[in-house]
Amino acid sequence: MDETETAVTADQFGVTLDPSIQRLLESYGVDEKNNFFVAYMYLKHHFNMVYRLSELAGLATTKAPPEELDETLEVFMQAYLESVRLDLFSKETIPYASKVVTLDDAKQLVTIQEPIDLRNISNVIPFTQANSIILENPDAIALGKCACRLTRADYCEPMGQDLEGELGIDCCFFIGEPWATVIAEDPRFRKCSQDEAVHVLEQCHEFGVPQLAFWRKELNRNFYSICNCCKCCCVGMLAHNAFGGAVPCVVPSGYKAVLDADACSGCAICEETCHFLAMTVDEEAEKAVVDFAKCMGCGVCVDRCPENAVKLVRDEAELEPVDIRALRKKYGS
Repeated sequence: MDETETAVTADQFGVTLDPSIQRLLESYGVDEKNNFFVAYMYLKHHFNMVYRLSELAGLATTKAPPEELDETLEVFMQAYLESVRLDLFSKETIPYASKVVTLDDAKQLVTIQEPIDLRNISNVIPFTQANSIILENPDAIALGKCACRLTRADYCEPMGQDLEGELGIDCCFFIGEPWATVIAEDPRFRKCSQDEAVHVLEQCHEFGVPQLAFWRKELNRNFYSICNCCKCCCVGMLAHNAFGGAVPCVVPSGYKAVLDADACSGCAICEETCHFLAMTVDEEAEKAVVDFAKCMGCGVCVDRCPENAVKLVRDEAELEPVDIRALRKKYGS
């Protein structure tokens, strides 16, 4: 917050808020205070909001949201989602979107040891409404269930459809304050260490799912989350694949998969495991083919290929990767 601004506190209105919510309120500058209400809904009723977003896009397959809301809050949430419906079709207006990150870049994001202040890096994150990486407490991490998976009646691993209830591998991270503390008050989330975060990322990547980093306008236009999801559950990936990228909710990592045709055996493992439908096997040549227009550079195919026939290379035509070491060196923080 700018030093010239006056903090808005609940005490001014005779209301006492929980410390975590008061901190959330105080994190907004004067011109951004309206975003607090959406942030509160999103963090305190995260699973409900994601369910309703999925429902709005025709992607939810469960019959009901995770829990009932107060009638007033229900109206407020539905009104917000309706108000942003048309904003979802442009990088200029979309308030909530993600970028694919490689496993190594994701691990950097959960092992930061000091504050980060990288603002308006539009050549890295192309979303006008949210394109900064500002972390004052980067070691504050909350780990929990993937809300997208819980909107699907037949959700898959890494949560585990064969496990009882909502058990399975926690795979969704909220990073930095005040987001981590507020979301950790939900019993489906908990605080975790940076070492555990790295372990979970490695475990999920080994299972074959990509990592997506998320930005949101209402969370101070900032990076706040990494989730390990898949093409059959992730609302963003489902929308991206279904509409051919017309909804810019997922953008490429900055890398592309390159195939060594001589080493390829045509086993089709890359085709089966590609979450962005970019890998196919030419039946006549019995070799895999990469559709560079669809490839998002997640690196899953690289690690799944039994012949080591795929590698990731930097694609200079794409935006810069979310490589914190390189970004700090270039942009100075």
